Amino acid sequence: MSGTIRNGLALLAVAALAALAWQLGGLGWAVAVALGAIAVTLWRRHEGRDETLRREAEARLRRAEESATLHLKAVEALAIAIDAKDQTTHGHARRTQVYAVELGKALGMSGRELEALRAGAMLHDIGKLAVPEHILNKPGRLTPAEFEKMKVHTVVGGDIVGRIGFPYPVEETVLYHHECWDGTGYPKGLKGEQIPLVARVIAVVDFYDTTRCDRPYRAGMSREQSLALLRRKSGSSFDPRVVEAFVENVERMDGLICPEDLAEQAPPRDYAQEARHEPAGAAPDERKAGFRSIAEAQREVFILQQIAQTIGSSLDLQDTVALVASKLGSIVHFDACLIYVVDESTGKARAIHAVGEGAERFAARPVSVGEGVTGWVIANARSMSSASPEIETAGVEGGAAARVKAVLSAPLLGEAGAFGAITLHSCGGPYTVEHTRLLESVCIYASSAVNNALMFERTKESALTDTLTGVPNARALRLMLEQRVAECQRSDRDPLAVLCINLDKFGKIND
Repeated sequence: MSGTIRNGLALLAVAALAALAWQLGGLGWAVAVALGAIAVTLWRRHEGRDETLRREAEARLRRAEESATLHLKAVEALAIAIDAKDQTTHGHARRTQVYAVELGKALGMSGRELEALRAGAMLHDIGKLAVPEHILNKPGRLTPAEFEKMKVHTVVGGDIVGRIGFPYPVEETVLYHHECWDGTGYPKGLKGEQIPLVARVIAVVDFYDTTRCDRPYRAGMSREQSLALLRRKSGSSFDPRVVEAFVENVERMDGLICPEDLAEQAPPRDYAQEARHEPAGAAPDERKAGFRSIAEAQREVFILQQIAQTIGSSLDLQDTVALVASKLGSIVHFDACLIYVVDESTGKARAIHAVGEGAERFAARPVSVGEGVTGWVIANARSMSSASPEIETAGVEGGAAARVKAVLSAPLLGEAGAFGAITLHSCGGPYTVEHTRLLESVCIYASSAVNNALMFERTKESALTDTLTGVPNARALRLMLEQRVAECQRSDRDPLAVLCINLDKFGKIND
């Protein structure tokens, strides 16, 4: 019973008692007063009980809200951790949440739907737990079988979210965010208005942010390119009304995303430092450090897997070392990278690959084993990162040596010990123990590949060269002759002359 009704009934009771007392006289007044006291007592008792019930109801509601908030935060943390496993972008879920909620407001969606978007944006890819990482991060087009495996993430995600029991349609958001306006999507093949509006919103913002960021199979698009592609798919893949609302508001939405997350997107053509809710030089949020660690660990595993899979695909020495340097740059920063191998004939290390600032000057200088950072690493078969860069740059002329602020070197190890080293130069900050560990991890794979390529080069050289004189042997002569004959046949049978010279008594010299 509400307080207003209860107060009204109390006034009626008091009026009735007063009327009764007037009719009964003196005795009536005494009875009326007693009855009034009883009425007031009962009223206060009921009032106190109602207040207790109200407080208990408010406490239950508060506990329910706190529990729901706690569950959502736990699931959001899991979603961000899953997002951090991505090799190229780690703020996708956070950006999608900003885009989805703001787009929902622009479309005039209800508070219940906005809450569904807030949670669904964070959780829309949670089903990717069921998709192997080699499919998620495949650098090329997925095969039909791989794409079918990828499609299960919507069903799995919907099942996971459904078990949480959200009081708003989060499950629909996750389950149907890959349905298409024309009915060609998955998992149900829904069409047009059959697709829940919350799922249509997530579909648009998810597509936009995915195309804006670098992926293993393509570079990220500018804002203009992505919006143009979104418009082309309007009416087929996406709800036209949702697309237009997003296009009209995307620039404003970008202003609500923190610079760290926005930096993962390819910059728009007219990009300038816009006003953000954080200053451009703001320190990174310490709460995100754990998620960045997950992302860095996943990137390391991914790069090492790539190296292991592709580094032995060629026995050509130059191809091998070039591949090592290109993959290494993805996990350890360097301004110059030099890969050294000990020349057995001279006993000195020579650079068989050099790339980066001033690398050619260092490559032109052979390194004696035991001298400088690189020479020490080869002689002791141990990494070095904390030595003064002057130890390595001594004897190198020009500004390239002066710009080197830090040197990191790790050995290439074979069965007999170190046969070379990978040396990195930095013109910025120093190298850390973590950088050393990463370089050593790469060197484990690189050592085997470079050693195999060296053995192949030496085998090929010994097969075509006389071991005593170092001049080409008869096998080399036949190979060269076959190549020249083939060239002449391809060029309309151009004439070919062979000159044979016999040296008297050369056999004794050879012996």
